[in-house]
Amino acid sequence: MENVISKNGRKQRPQFFEDMLSRELLGINRTNWNTAYVPMVNIMETNEDFRIEMGLPGMDKKDIKVELDNQLITVSGNTDQQRESGEMQYVIKEFNYHSFSRSFQLPESVDTANIDASFNQGMLTLFLPKREEAKRKPIKIIDIS
Repeated sequence: MENVISKNGRKQRPQFFEDMLSRELLGINRTNWNTAYVPMVNIMETNEDFRIEMGLPGMDKKDIKVELDNQLITVSGNTDQQRESGEMQYVIKEFNYHSFSRSFQLPESVDTANIDASFNQGMLTLFLPKREEAKRKPIKIIDIS
């Protein structure tokens, strides 16, 4: 690739190299891709419960563990790295094999005895039901005497 001449006449690096240098400075490079994995989450609230959705593509249900310690819920997982065979060597290897742990402090309004979880097509969903007293009551019309 050639250097690009800017409007002021100075040579500049092509954008590709700028992006590559920025990634290196920010610590985003191939040497730590496998160690810095934090799954993305969506947290929703309804009148009945809270829901945590966690995207875990490529993982199996058996690789995931959900633990509750008082009001702290922790989701962790681990996928074993596949070994290279003697005949084939990787030229580029970008598939992630990783472990992670992510914890959430639950509000007191969660009924921890009835927490449920499901895993479907790489999406873990935690159902955190609210205690009855924490649910919003419907509007009540009060007669005026």
